[in-house]
Amino acid sequence: MRKLKLEVQLSIDGFAAGAEGKTDWMLWHWQPEWNWDKPLQDFHTELQTSSDTVLLGKNMASGDFYRHWQQIAGSKENPQQEFANAIINMKRFMFSRKLKKSPWKDVELLKETSKKRS
Repeated sequence: MRKLKLEVQLSIDGFAAGAEGKTDWMLWHWQPEWNWDKPLQDFHTELQTSSDTVLLGKNMASGDFYRHWQQIAGSKENPQQEFANAIINMKRFMFSRKLKKSPWKDVELLKETSKKRS
């Protein structure tokens, strides 16, 4: 059996984004600079480099998540490059009930195939 690691930022009341979808309240929200201290950077880099698969919801996969990390992975001067390369080199799966195909050629779309359990 494989291990599942969860990395998520939620507000204290359980929201992952503001009312209009903004994530500017998060510790990190896809900004060019990495404003974390070194121990936090190292922790998250180790989390990514020790993983081989990333599971994405439709909103994250359809948004700028993947495009952002592709850009960072190509920048040797960026201190986030190791972190970004880990994400770009992982297998990526996206969950959606509505989409017919993945927005990215190398992100596999997983659809619900069984009926809901009561």
